[in-house]
Amino acid sequence: MKNYYDILEIKPGSTDEEIKKAYRRLAQIYHPDKNVEDPNSSWKFNEISEAYKTLSDPSRKKFYDTNFVVPQIPASKTQSRKFIIYAAALIIIFAAYFINRSFNSSSKKIQTPYQENNWNSKIWKKIEMKTGDVPKCYKFSPTYSFRSENKLQISTGIVSDAVIKLIDSTTHLCIRYVYLKFGSSFVISDLPNGNYYLKIYYGTDWREFANGAQCRQMFILNGKYTKSSYVFMLSGEHKDQITRVSLNPNLSMVNNEVYKEDTIGEDEWEK
Repeated sequence: MKNYYDILEIKPGSTDEEIKKAYRRLAQIYHPDKNVEDPNSSWKFNEISEAYKTLSDPSRKKFYDTNFVVPQIPASKTQSRKFIIYAAALIIIFAAYFINRSFNSSSKKIQTPYQENNWNSKIWKKIEMKTGDVPKCYKFSPTYSFRSENKLQISTGIVSDAVIKLIDSTTHLCIRYVYLKFGSSFVISDLPNGNYYLKIYYGTDWREFANGAQCRQMFILNGKYTKSSYVFMLSGEHKDQITRVSLNPNLSMVNNEVYKEDTIGEDEWEK
């Protein structure tokens, strides 16, 4: 996820007036009308505008600060007070992390492959995946339109990896399937015109069981299946227009608009 504070060259916690001043100063510097010979100025100006649009809107700023900004340790007048606040923040963060991990691990125990039928006698091999890789066990037919300008940029949060299925809302068939590491971004391009939604599989520790004709891959820790409530309507009307999606296991964003993800079962994910 982009750091909107870095883009506007300000610190988290800046006032509305400071945000507005930073935007106006940078907009004057990078406005395309003043940088006709610089092709990068338009891209930079759009980034500045996107950052200001989010940080100047109270509801969007609250969502962004809660989900994508590392909490800042407040400034203190004395070193001792600063140390106490810093230590307390670390304790809270680590406690929340381990409690959440323990809860997720225990809640998913009945779904782990080691406890299904005879899976506990099988060997699951750890697979190192990169952003943009296509997991091999799922069979689908990718669909492309090389005349189309439709692009979908998907970004993941800092908590878990994700496997994405792009589903045609008419046929309910998967047309793209891709793996994303946590904190990464990937652009799905050459998409045919149409309406689509996402199925997302979050988790950590990607493993594979392969035995002859049998092939299965899954996260063995913190697995969660969801389906987006948002339908992407791609028409290719605007050249170089990219639909941007920021994923979070509970609430995600499409072009800075918040939408909800619904939890689904493994059977629904495999369809």
